[in-house]
Amino acid sequence: MRAVVTLLAVAALSACSGSADGDSAAPAPSSSSQAIACGLLDSQQREDLTGQRVDTVTDPSRAALGLQCRWADGATFVEVSSLDAGSWASSLPDLINALTDSGRDVDADEQESLQEIVDLVEGRGALSATEACDLFPTIAGAVADDEPSDFVLFVPIQTSAGADAVGVQAQTCTDGVFSSVVFAAPGVAESDEVRDRARTALDQAHRAAIASGALAV
Repeated sequence: MRAVVTLLAVAALSACSGSADGDSAAPAPSSSSQAIACGLLDSQQREDLTGQRVDTVTDPSRAALGLQCRWADGATFVEVSSLDAGSWASSLPDLINALTDSGRDVDADEQESLQEIVDLVEGRGALSATEACDLFPTIAGAVADDEPSDFVLFVPIQTSAGADAVGVQAQTCTDGVFSSVVFAAPGVAESDEVRDRARTALDQAHRAAIASGALAV
């Protein structure tokens, strides 16, 4: 299921940037939306997540359709994204097409799972935010043993220095809002403890996004 994991790991970022292939530049967010986005996880919550302080905001111009903030310090980064769930779901078919056209090795089982996601989304037509969240457990079931209300992915990445590392992404969708927390830090490896940290940060950011009222859902 590596191809499906890759798809879901980049879905939130591509939806927020406004392009599945990265060719279209996203308009810069307003200062107010950026302030809300960068308040979804406070400094202590980010330290609890990564094990170190990471307070420098980078790449602030990506949140075209929702709330997004990224903090980085060397090999450590945290990125939080929250957006209207309908926008997230509508990005999936184009992402799948880009993935299958990229030449990435996709076996028959993976291709079947990817096509099921396309059929699921396109078969429902224009999805409201609430309808998209209703589909989230089914879509998440493509990478999980059941149909969870949230899930955590561990994805191989390379640091800015070219070193191999483990990236972690947690996703959920409730109340018409899709949220994702992505992070990496030196020494992070797949474990139940790291998975729990990711879920805690996801819950904190997701609740803050809903409470902010900044997303029109």
